[in-house]
Amino acid sequence: LVARLTEIGPFLSSAVATPSDAVLAAVGGTLGEVERPLKAMNAPAASRPFHNMLLSAVATASRAVAPDFRGDRGVEVQRALALLDAAKSELR
Repeated sequence: LVARLTEIGPFLSSAVATPSDAVLAAVGGTLGEVERPLKAMNAPAASRPFHNMLLSAVATASRAVAPDFRGDRGVEVQRALALLDAAKSELR
């Protein structure tokens, strides 16, 4: 899942730079596919900080591509990618 989120990063940045409804919906669908198994996981206590950061990264990215989002999509994506980087740091 971490690898998939990392792969999505450049597409996410591109999607919000020049947003179109179809592209935002496609990226949002992909994020939903990543989010579902994350939400279904029962992470062990030692992995919860990592798991929670991943969930936060996906939720933040999903918010950035939501059709009704009214904030700065680029800033929201940067937050999501920063959370993903923090989660990856937890793995080390």
